[in-house]
Formats: sequence, structure tokens, C-alpha cells
Amino acid sequence: MEEIDLARKMRELDISVVGDISPEAKAANLLQALFIVIPPRGISDRSTFSNLVKYYAARAAQEGEEPDYIYRILIGFALESSGPASRNPAAVFMSIVKKELSYDPSKGITNSEEVKPCRIGPRTLGPQPLKRPERGPYTKE
Repeated sequence: MEEIDLARKMRELDISVVGDISPEAKAANLLQALFIVIPPRGISDRSTFSNLVKYYAARAAQEGEEPDYIYRILIGFALESSGPASRNPAAVFMSIVKKELSYDPSKGITNSEEVKPCRIGPRTLGPQPLKRPERGPYTKE
């Protein structure tokens, strides 16, 4: 699935992960978007995605930030992992999240200083605070 296709589908379903909606609604919408990009094969995929969304929603709340920035990154990783060559997109997605964002739910939610920084292209992710993104394809018009 391409990013433009996902944005179109999200507009059709009237879901958005950014904007002036409650954090709980953003988390529910992110979960729905992940299910669109990577259809879960079973209950394991559903619970893994749900736990991932809860983890990052709680982390953003702990840091007092809006989760919009990290949600965009997660959607980007989901799009990347759902390519035609991927035999198990859910596993690829979780592998990318664990590697790039140091996701480890067994450690619980940590302070951002304790999270190991990672590098994606020219931008460093990890310990930097979550920032509210500019307008983009995942916002309601």
C-alpha cells in the first residue's frame, strides 16, 4: 500500500491520527490505520499492535507531548514493511519498530533519557521529545 492510498482510505473512513481530537481517539485511529496497512493474521497480531499503540500513547502522555509525531513514524514503518516482497509484514513491522525506536515493552515505559537514540536518515529519533507535526496526508482537511 502506498502512502497516498492510505491517506485516501483514512479520509473515506474519517479517521485521523493528528489534529484536535482526544489522545484516546488518536490511539484508536492509529490502531485502525495499522490494521488497514497490515491486516492482522490472527489475535497475536491484533494484540501486538494494540500493545504497541498503548505503549506509545502512555509514553507521550508521560512526557506531556502529543503523540502525533510518533504516530506518523509508526505509520511510515507500517507502510515500509507492507511492501509486496514482505511475506510477514507484521513481523517486519515489529522488527523495524524494535530496532529503530528501541521498543521493548518488557522494560515498561522509561524516561526518554534512558532510551537509546537511534538514527533514521538525517534525523535522530529516540530521546528527543515528541513534536507536533505540520499538516500532512494524515490530517483531516
